Amino acid sequence: MQSHLLKTFTVSFDLDEDRIRLDCSLVIKNQAKIYFTNKLSKIFINELVNQINKITHVKNSHDIVHDFAVGSRDAQEPVVITSEDTKKWLTKSIDFIRLEKVTRIIFKDNETNAVHLEGDETLLRNILDIFYLTFRTAGWNTDIFPSWVDNVNTANSKSIVVH
Repeated sequence: MQSHLLKTFTVSFDLDEDRIRLDCSLVIKNQAKIYFTNKLSKIFINELVNQINKITHVKNSHDIVHDFAVGSRDAQEPVVITSEDTKKWLTKSIDFIRLEKVTRIIFKDNETNAVHLEGDETLLRNILDIFYLTFRTAGWNTDIFPSWVDNVNTANSKSIVVH
């Protein structure tokens, strides 16, 4: 299974599907819509927090570090899906691979589709914050998130550019 690198994605809650949706722009100039169930989203959040805890250089100061990381996020234009034949699939598994300076996260459907991103601590914290905002929008329980995520006062930017 070949995985394609994400360039930009926008996270939103899809009320019709009762799922989190990532509208993705890929480096190969294609687009994809990938969905997350509530159950898989919670597993993803747990592992994302574990990954952040492993790579953070400032222990016990998550509030300050997280506030700085999220505050440094530039507002981005959301991804707009423009093609009717955009691939749509349900994420069924997520792999985290620690590379030299970044963590690679691969979202897969366990069949033929996969996309990935590579990010440092700042990007991982921003993804965590955006999922927190999306859980709140969906009305899903946010107890899965650490308290230091809830303390961040951010704008409602739900788009991330991945380099």
